[in-house]
Amino acid sequence: MRNFVFLVAIALALYAVPSHAENAEGDWHSPDKLDLALLLTDELLILIDMKQTIGMCNDRFNVICESNPVLGVHPNTERIVAWSVGAMLGTVALWYALPDPWRKTFAITLAGGEGLNVANNFRLGASVRF
Repeated sequence: MRNFVFLVAIALALYAVPSHAENAEGDWHSPDKLDLALLLTDELLILIDMKQTIGMCNDRFNVICESNPVLGVHPNTERIVAWSVGAMLGTVALWYALPDPWRKTFAITLAGGEGLNVANNFRLGASVRF
């Protein structure tokens, strides 16, 4: 469910962003160090969420390991990894395409949402094992 809400939020954010196609120069510029740090934070949080979900799904005592309706209640490891890698690639693509003020807003919002997911998973007993 949380991934569905995340995708809807991205779709609404993209719809709300005005197009700068008429401006030949545009507001887009290469990412700076802060942008890269925010992206790294997002990617690490998605990776931690993936590892926590895999750990919870491999625990035979868990009744439910995932609340995402696309993945199902007990997805296999391959499906979790594929979904997470797709989310990571989509994050990088959208982050790179957005102009500067929206890039930072997107990265900070995503970090907040993923941070809440990771914290909630930890609260439910999920851990990260490498």
